[in-house]
Amino acid sequence: MNRRVRKYAIGTLLVTVLAASSVKGQVNPATAFYWENPYYINPAFVHTDASAYFFLSARKQWMALSGSPVTFFGTATFYSERYRMQTGVKILHDKIGYVGSSDLSLSYAYSLELRNGALNMGLALSYQLQAVDREKMAIEEENDPVLASLADTKKEWNTGVGAEYIAGRSLRAGISAQNMLSFFKKGRNIFGGTNYLYGRYRTRILGRLYQPTAYRTTASPTTYDMEWGICLRQYENDFQVDGVVSFYLNHHTQREKFQVSILGRSIGEIGVLAGVKLLSEVKVLCAYDYNFRAWQGNSRGTFEVIVSYSLLPKKCVADGF
Repeated sequence: MNRRVRKYAIGTLLVTVLAASSVKGQVNPATAFYWENPYYINPAFVHTDASAYFFLSARKQWMALSGSPVTFFGTATFYSERYRMQTGVKILHDKIGYVGSSDLSLSYAYSLELRNGALNMGLALSYQLQAVDREKMAIEEENDPVLASLADTKKEWNTGVGAEYIAGRSLRAGISAQNMLSFFKKGRNIFGGTNYLYGRYRTRILGRLYQPTAYRTTASPTTYDMEWGICLRQYENDFQVDGVVSFYLNHHTQREKFQVSILGRSIGEIGVLAGVKLLSEVKVLCAYDYNFRAWQGNSRGTFEVIVSYSLLPKKCVADGF
């Protein structure tokens, strides 16, 4: 191919690879509302309210830009109340332009019962892969050494560890390190090592305790909960603070029948999420977040859809939080 076309192809591929390996917003792609499934960032997060939990999510960033990041991920966790342990699997695929990065992670967590709560400890092992979709590129010289070196498929192993303290149904506090082996590697990593420290507190704001005596029935029609959360995230020299406030409406047969959440980030980002439970325990949530500092207003923000399903959930007694 002529020199001009060759420079364009090499430049495009190089920028794409660098975007996947160096841009800090994507070295460790994540759902903005990981609050709905903290297992994504912490293998020690144990879903104790059901025998199994399944999550699927699709996230499109910077919708106005061609080739912007698209992330798909799914998780499945299986909890044994008898042995107080959880096994889980996480599958992630992140695509930026021509570059696709995938992660398959298996985890194990044990819940140690304490006098006033529980301490969960978890470990995850990941197999990660990164490849360039060469079919979408017009390359005439397949043996070009420059292009070959940039487009090589990359494979590596990684690991994560975490712990979480639970006090009843009100308080959760956790700490985790994701992609730990990346901290000790030089050069380009598929996913960068990231540390998290978070806390969540949930309380009943309206329901049985605040209703007149005549309405204090065993099956109260509705109760309302509120939850606050804060998370400190550190990647290399970057430090980020996330905060969330959520409101839940509980039906006497279903927890979190309706939900609205508001998210804020120290990087100049805000977001909103709304969700509803449909048939059985299927929950559908839609989220939108917008960064005021990015792209000088040329981006239409980020849209995300989350679907969750709990298998064999424990009986809901929303009236007795």
